[in-house]
Amino acid sequence: AGNLIGTLTILRNTADQGQLEVVKHSFLGMISHDLRTPLSNIVGFADLLNQSAASFSVEEQKEFIQHIVKNANDLNRYTQIALDILFLEANIESFEVEPIALPRFIKSWLSDAWHRFPPNRLVFKNGVEESETIANAAAPALHKILHILAEFALEEAAPNDQVVIWLEHDPLQAHLVVEYRAPELDSADAASLFRLMHPRDLSQAGRPNLARMQLYVATLLAERQQGYLTMSGRPDQHYQMHLVLPLAPQ
Repeated sequence: AGNLIGTLTILRNTADQGQLEVVKHSFLGMISHDLRTPLSNIVGFADLLNQSAASFSVEEQKEFIQHIVKNANDLNRYTQIALDILFLEANIESFEVEPIALPRFIKSWLSDAWHRFPPNRLVFKNGVEESETIANAAAPALHKILHILAEFALEEAAPNDQVVIWLEHDPLQAHLVVEYRAPELDSADAASLFRLMHPRDLSQAGRPNLARMQLYVATLLAERQQGYLTMSGRPDQHYQMHLVLPLAPQ
């Protein structure tokens, strides 16, 4: 007793956790850096109009205003993505959920979405009876997830292609499916889209892809409702994004 026989060393692999923290800091650092680009453009064009509007033609003034509006929209999206990630990472509690009839909810969401997106490109094919597919979900979070998935699919798809939404369910889960063609999306990239990606993976012609950046927000929103997001498909076929949520008890 009391003799030293040997030593036991316990090794914990924290590489993944450390890497995630590095990516988070890099991701948010990219957003804060890129906020300056649209903000500088807004200030620059607004200053030109304010100081020298009379020296520009009506068409030139319209062009300046279009630049201001575009950059203001980008600035708003950057800010919202950063705030969403910071809030959701800081508040890990699950959302309060309630039984939601998904067919009715999606139709209501579409009536709003058609004011934001081209109406002829978003199609809802129900696939189930109105009384079926009642999921436990948080309505505001579900509304935002649908918006993020539709925006991503519309940007990745060819300009005239439709994005089709439909519902399925099994005995325990509801499946909301978003199907689209994405000729520029690589299968390897598709596998990682719902993770918090390193900024270099989000780059498109030297600029981050805002629609892709929001997918991580959609993932966190799904998880807070005890759900999850997946993607399947190939570039030469259709991609499908699945939002899976628990069914409400009968």
